[in-house]
Amino acid sequence: MAMDMPSQARNSREEIMQRIHRARATVLSTAAAAALVSSVGLSVAQAAPVESQAPSEAREAAVDGYCVTDVDRSTTKCYETDAAASRAAGKNLILKVWGKPNKEGKSHRFKTAGANCNFMENDLRFIKDHSGRNWNNRISSLKTYHGCTVSLYGRSFMEGQHTGWLRNEDRLGRLPTGWNNAATSFWVKEA
Repeated sequence: MAMDMPSQARNSREEIMQRIHRARATVLSTAAAAALVSSVGLSVAQAAPVESQAPSEAREAAVDGYCVTDVDRSTTKCYETDAAASRAAGKNLILKVWGKPNKEGKSHRFKTAGANCNFMENDLRFIKDHSGRNWNNRISSLKTYHGCTVSLYGRSFMEGQHTGWLRNEDRLGRLPTGWNNAATSFWVKEA
């Protein structure tokens, strides 16, 4: 009987994740999806598997890649060049983060349909590039688009210390509480 417990727990978690995925696909508001996800204790990124893949033309030398997460579909695709990722994000880009100060190094973009500014990422440990490396405690600079602002949080589910609302930061380490490589979750909203 004890052998069945992990299997039952796993099945229960999978059932919850499937319910959340279906709910995210049908709700009109990202905030409503975040409330549902928060009520069951999982992050939005856990709700659906992340599709991390490099395009066929990518070479093995591209270790981290340049990735784009489609918030509405809960998918992530990575590209060999920053220009290719930029084209993939298109006009619906709401946030871009970099792994180094001064907007340098590998980057990750977040896009939503119609460039909707209302989006929460509950746990950056689940946002990964195609090499499997996550973005928890990895953001060093950022830029928002379409009038969006972002607040970074030191803990999952927008808890703990936060930065306040930011739009364009070249060096997060220069913020008063030193936010270089310190974000675990974030909230994007209209200014």
